[in-house]
Amino acid sequence: VEIEEVHPEERAREEEKKANDRGGNGGDDGFRARTTGTRESAEDEEKEIIALATTLKSNGNEKFATSAFGEALKLYDDGVEVLSREGENDDIDDSDKSDEDDGDVDEATTRTTTKTKGTEKEEEDEAKKNKPSDDTEKRDPTKREVLLATLHANAGACLMKLESFEECVRRCSKAIALHPRYGKAYARRAQAYEKLDDVERALEDYEKAVAIEEKENGESEDARRRMRKSAHREKVNALKPKVEEKREETKKEMFKQLRSLGDMVLGNFGLSCDNFKAEKDENTGGFSLKFVQEKAGETKTRVINENDNNNNTSAAAAASAK
Repeated sequence: VEIEEVHPEERAREEEKKANDRGGNGGDDGFRARTTGTRESAEDEEKEIIALATTLKSNGNEKFATSAFGEALKLYDDGVEVLSREGENDDIDDSDKSDEDDGDVDEATTRTTTKTKGTEKEEEDEAKKNKPSDDTEKRDPTKREVLLATLHANAGACLMKLESFEECVRRCSKAIALHPRYGKAYARRAQAYEKLDDVERALEDYEKAVAIEEKENGESEDARRRMRKSAHREKVNALKPKVEEKREETKKEMFKQLRSLGDMVLGNFGLSCDNFKAEKDENTGGFSLKFVQEKAGETKTRVINENDNNNNTSAAAAASAK
């Protein structure tokens, strides 16, 4: 049997090749070392991104404090761009959470009073697009998400001062989508809705802000006393009568339009809604719809439908229209 001799240098090259195929000169240990090094590098890069965005936010807060709202908005937008450009890194452990109020600007010292009308369809589409998902509401936001939400909400504060109320709603909606328990974002969006004369949505957002405050402050007597004096609670109390008044006006306008339509149809037969009277039976709660027609100095009345609960709604509508 002939034995082929292998030159020592060739044997060394083969061993080196096998070691590289196993994941490095150290085999599995080498592979783990490289993986750990990559992860640490990614974590360092994430920290740098967060630090840069935080600095931009702080600089924006300083500009906001001096009423340089346009410059502040630019800095907040730069921070958003930094975080959005880099994107989420799924390999990063972002378990370090941050308080949502950290770095949030306080616009209480300056107010604007100019009102404008928004496009309702666009607002509805934007709200649907930015509606928080169930998964987002169930988990705590990451540090990156909290920072990004704060930047959007702070941008919203600038837009309020610049009287761009529709854009303020949009940015606050983005903040809420990232951080569904961000009370200040709800309150800020409510302010913008007030300026847009959308008191119903404003009331909803203020109520949400109050609910978040109550949950954060706990159930102590002192906490409840503070909540009764809360600015958001005061807004809720002030807006409720306005919302009810607006709903009544909407209802009256609806019946007015229905009456106009009814008169137009009945006019083809020489009649109008005045020929129909709805009377409520106090005993049963039902309605009687009566047809009334004046002819030659006398009034003829005929009961069309008495105490028919299936038609209560239409009868009540006719009575209200009258």
